[in-house]
Amino acid sequence: MAVPHHRHRTSLEGVIFPPPRRLSPEEHDEATKLFNSLIEHFEPLQASNKGYKPLTLLRLTKGGVSVGDEFLELFFTFIQCDRLGVPETTLAETLASLRSFQGWTSEEQHELSQSLVEFSYFLMDNFYLPLKSLAAKTPQPTPAFLSRPDLSDPAIGTPQRVSNLRKCCLTRDRHRCVVTRKFDVREAEARYRIDGSNVRDDDGNSLLEETGNTTFLEVAHIIPHSLMSHSDISGESKLVQLHQLFGNFEIAFESVPDQPHTYKIDYINTNRMFRPDNLPVTRPLFITPDRSVEPPSPQLLELHRVIGRILHLSAAGEYIDKLVRDMEDMEAGGVCSDGSTRIDDYVRYRLTTEFHQMIVC
Repeated sequence: MAVPHHRHRTSLEGVIFPPPRRLSPEEHDEATKLFNSLIEHFEPLQASNKGYKPLTLLRLTKGGVSVGDEFLELFFTFIQCDRLGVPETTLAETLASLRSFQGWTSEEQHELSQSLVEFSYFLMDNFYLPLKSLAAKTPQPTPAFLSRPDLSDPAIGTPQRVSNLRKCCLTRDRHRCVVTRKFDVREAEARYRIDGSNVRDDDGNSLLEETGNTTFLEVAHIIPHSLMSHSDISGESKLVQLHQLFGNFEIAFESVPDQPHTYKIDYINTNRMFRPDNLPVTRPLFITPDRSVEPPSPQLLELHRVIGRILHLSAAGEYIDKLVRDMEDMEAGGVCSDGSTRIDDYVRYRLTTEFHQMIVC
């Protein structure tokens, strides 16, 4: 089957935060109706041979994007290119050619369903896999040969920028985890060395009563920099003790109606058996009095929640977790002599994650 023309896209940023572009109302309605018909027809027949539900992933992604026009155009262009190898085709032509798909032969329908699966793989390789692989990691220094020279602002990922980011977050969040409200142990120890028994938190309360209730805090990016064009602090981070759970899209922040910057924080899988830290909880986020440091972006927190839900309901999250574990085992020397090692998956994984780490320089 021909290589789709649009496989060169390296992220879905243009889909989730699309430029100002609209289909006509007629095109939008027809494309939406046809997309829904395709999913309704093929989703019950999907095979999860990779360990997740590819058509469910498409349906949930379409339902989660903020503006669907560009997603629909990308979807139908990809499908047509994958089926026919046509380098470019108009949306109207594609919709017309697919409109009668339910009357096609079983072989033609199978080929169409495979194109839908290929688009799901495209989303996995170019968005969900790098997103989930990178999101749980605290930013690391960028290698010198990849760093941007002679820029006035510190490059994303450099030690200076990571340090500045952490200081801003500590100031904004009063040196406390936004979920558990535990105080940062590094800051507590630094203040104790200076103030002794008079050590206090940012609100002037004694920290001596919290000697057993401190923790090491890390900055957690809402969305990894390599998949975003934003660079302001409101779009990138919070201080959380539960850094790994948040970065792995296992916990999410759901806004509370009519209460600005207040969120219900809970596990994505509400049926989770082991639930440390007494979630769910409802927390207002701290705001600096002079707004010198902006609070986390409500839009990005909602995007994070939607992505977590997509990963959970489609089983894509479990698939990625297993893939990452398998790839780490391979890096540790776990290559089988019988040829069963997933070398192709390893190469794809390394290329995908390394590329997205490189482009943040």
